[in-house]
Amino acid sequence: MFSFLSKIDKKILWLIKILLGLCLAAPLFVSSGLLFPYTAPKAFAFRILVEIAAVFYFYLCLRYPAFRPKKTPLILTVLAFLGIWFLSTLLSVDFSLS
Repeated sequence: MFSFLSKIDKKILWLIKILLGLCLAAPLFVSSGLLFPYTAPKAFAFRILVEIAAVFYFYLCLRYPAFRPKKTPLILTVLAFLGIWFLSTLLSVDFSLS
């Protein structure tokens, strides 16, 4: 499918798929050593797995344009929203409360 990928990049793509698959197992994590043993480990594990997968995905996006998202109206709308949100935060009275 991705014949243009180098050998290491194929392994990175495989790793991304494994990490995102492990996210499905996040609801099974329980730790009795935490204050909220049924919710905190699930959230921590999910966030860590997604962040590691995102780092590898951004690497592939920078190296290969085929992995970059297409410029659809939905993507442009979300980017416009985030830009306006960032601008309103910069121009607000208190940066930490916006």
